[in-house]
Amino acid sequence: RFWSLTNAGIAFTTASSTFNWIAADMDAGSNTTKFKTALFNGTSWTLTNMASPLATSIVATGLTSFGDFEIGERATAYIWTGNAFTANWDNAKNWSGGVPTALFNTLIPTGITGGRLYPVLSTATGSVNSLTIESGATLSVTEATLQIAGSISNSGIFNSAMGAIELNGVTDQTIPAGLFENNTIKDLIINNNVDFAGTNIVTGTLSVSTGKTLTTNNKLVLKSTASGTA
Repeated sequence: RFWSLTNAGIAFTTASSTFNWIAADMDAGSNTTKFKTALFNGTSWTLTNMASPLATSIVATGLTSFGDFEIGERATAYIWTGNAFTANWDNAKNWSGGVPTALFNTLIPTGITGGRLYPVLSTATGSVNSLTIESGATLSVTEATLQIAGSISNSGIFNSAMGAIELNGVTDQTIPAGLFENNTIKDLIINNNVDFAGTNIVTGTLSVSTGKTLTTNNKLVLKSTASGTA
């Protein structure tokens, strides 16, 4: 649940706000003693100071600005919701838990409907720990780089034909068979020990960091296209 607070022009240094809800609004298994308050500043979520977490209320303290507030247990995974009704990976409103980092695992779930879209990473670099794409879900990386530090599971569509994938975990990683749509990647960056469980077609650049090993198992294809030679 979220609340929106606006300032009608009152000057202040800091403020506190009490948020109330009814017990029926809470998800099953919620532990209100672990609830936090978070403020969205238009770009990202920030945890606020808080006090007095009770069964149906909590107080956010030390507020210096207002905006959209959410109350709940701190996320331990990043889950795509599409609630901003855009495909923008970098929009925190599209995620439960905020825009992914390598801190927690990332899930692209089935069932994104009602005008909501699946994510497209199209600017700069995104990072995840482990990545799961459920059946019926899609993830596209276009003219951007997705860094993956953990394991990868794909039962949907993972399109990287125009993007870059970097494997940068601290333990050995495997690219599962059939991970990418049409088995195709534009650029593949190996910054860890990685092996292929299936065929992967690289149409752009393949780079392997010094001291790292890429085990292709004879399943690597370097493919030229009209726009360049791998």
